[in-house]
Amino acid sequence: MGAALVLAAMFGGGIVPLVDSTTDEAVRHEYARTRLWGSLGFVVSAQAMGFFLAWRGDRPADPAMPIAYVACVVTYALLAQTFPAAEANADRPHWRDAVALLKSPQLLFILGICGLHWAALSPYHLMFGVLVRDLGLSSRVTGAAMALGVAAEVGALLIFPQLERRFSLRTLFAAAFGASLLRWVLLSRAHAPAELILLQLLHAFTFGIWWSCAVEAMQRTVPARLRATGQAVFYAVVFGGSNAAGYALAGAGYDRLGGVPPLYVCAAAVEVLPLLLLLLPLTPGRGRA
Repeated sequence: MGAALVLAAMFGGGIVPLVDSTTDEAVRHEYARTRLWGSLGFVVSAQAMGFFLAWRGDRPADPAMPIAYVACVVTYALLAQTFPAAEANADRPHWRDAVALLKSPQLLFILGICGLHWAALSPYHLMFGVLVRDLGLSSRVTGAAMALGVAAEVGALLIFPQLERRFSLRTLFAAAFGASLLRWVLLSRAHAPAELILLQLLHAFTFGIWWSCAVEAMQRTVPARLRATGQAVFYAVVFGGSNAAGYALAGAGYDRLGGVPPLYVCAAAVEVLPLLLLLLPLTPGRGRA
């Protein structure tokens, strides 16, 4: 399992930042509305796999999961071959450019608050399905919960351009962190299927608003020439380092604390930290923030 995850990270870690930066450059300030199509795909796949796994009897280590992953990867790899070729940029960034980016106080601020937030999501990403199973509930609950969460995320991505015009990035970041803190506290006490599913509505803030804020903050902070490099640095720190630390602590915490609910209490405590950092006199982007 460890080898499989390492191989996936070796390839996915480079692909996703390039796709994000290219998309952001192509659609300018409409990234959130473009990104929602990925969320819609997740709604369909999560709900369908939940019903399919339940229909197969909720088997432990069901081979249908890796087969489904492989099918998705092969499909989007084939689709990528249909993209038109583009000329290479002669002025390519170097390692020193990435190092120079890390000297920016604004970028370090963004990496700090986003890294803490993403680490707090680890018990959810890693253990939500485990929580459902520990409570003796069906995989249908996991599928329905994931589908509703991403549906809420889609709504947030749709309305983010309007929110950005009315509120500062600092305010929207605070709303995302505050709603996530509330979500973890309530999830630590949830037991009924309806509670577990309905709390997924807060995913609109946890990912939809937060991710839109993060992309916009990076766009304001990183020069256009280094946009892909900046995204790669963001992914390495937030989705790489924070993920690794959060997952390791969540796994160890599950063994030590004997269940998933206490992990959500810890996640809520971690979520307080980016809220406190927002009180510092440092803006996460140029101009109004």
